[in-house]
Amino acid sequence: MLASGAAWSGVTLINPGLINGSHALWTRSTSTGALTQYLDIDADTTGTLTGSTITTSGLTSPLTGSTYPLITSANFTGSGSTNGPALWTVDSTGTLQLVPTSLDANGKATVLDPEPMTAAGWADGLTDIS
Repeated sequence: MLASGAAWSGVTLINPGLINGSHALWTRSTSTGALTQYLDIDADTTGTLTGSTITTSGLTSPLTGSTYPLITSANFTGSGSTNGPALWTVDSTGTLQLVPTSLDANGKATVLDPEPMTAAGWADGLTDIS
């Protein structure tokens, strides 16, 4: 979903679920594909979240809104090198993509390269409801 208000303009909100037992929020800049994570959002009492950039060194291209118009999280925590919440995207060809993530001990995320799960055209007819 797209957040409202000037501070959130052009940003897609992503709910990765619990990270290290606390609620988190991820955002994606639709223009640059930059990902930001906000950890332990329940503890914030100021109304101003402090985010940190999610490492995208595992990506060969950014997750921009034009290349990946749809993005969400399944709140799945894998195991081993992909122990973070799974991101699901649909690329510009309509292919469903799994974007695995990994977390360090502090909950800092690293995004890995998308893996196609379907053929092109799978998402024909899907609409972003933001």
